[in-house]
Amino acid sequence: MNIENKEMLYTLSKEDLATALTPYYKDFYDQLSDHQKENISFDMVVNDAYKRLHFNNSAPTDTDGRSKLIEYAGVSPCTLAIGTVVAGAFKLAFKFMGIHEPERESATQILLKKLGHEAIHELLTIVHDLKNSNSITDKSKNTWSLIAKVKDDIGISGITNCLKESMHWYDWVITGITAIAQLTIWFATDGAAFIVEIALAGPAIARLVFDSVDAVNTCS
Repeated sequence: MNIENKEMLYTLSKEDLATALTPYYKDFYDQLSDHQKENISFDMVVNDAYKRLHFNNSAPTDTDGRSKLIEYAGVSPCTLAIGTVVAGAFKLAFKFMGIHEPERESATQILLKKLGHEAIHELLTIVHDLKNSNSITDKSKNTWSLIAKVKDDIGISGITNCLKESMHWYDWVITGITAIAQLTIWFATDGAAFIVEIALAGPAIARLVFDSVDAVNTCS
């Protein structure tokens, strides 16, 4: 059983999770059609979010394997290599939000397309810092820096909209509310809880560092 950490939603009791999700529910609910509103309630959102958070965080944190990025025409090997690192970082973040693996994969593909070649290439400096990090804490901080820079580029809504494009409306309401709640908490605290969490995830960090080495070498 995880010790409750109010900055990591997957550790919360169902009651505390409901409190954390409450501020974001109405905005999502108001966007639904009348038919959709008849088929969802706040209690349903909380119950399903709680199940997804626990299901996806019941095992030790690891990556889901290297992302199989789509090689779009005109995308350089360097951009693809950097994108692999960025995708790995976001798949970890999405896992903490209770997002199932296939949806993580789809959302990261959409995220990279939304960022575009130039913005992805601008992340090389952070990827280089990740490669050269000596301590697990520095590796974790640089992983968070990737997420923070993407947020600066496209905003929290840009990140969550990548999820919206990859799932059914019902799943999107549950996932979107959870994602916005979690991202808001993280960005309000400079990612402190995220950094601590992934510092405990050796295999996940090892994969990101391996991919960062590949990216730096590819872009040299």
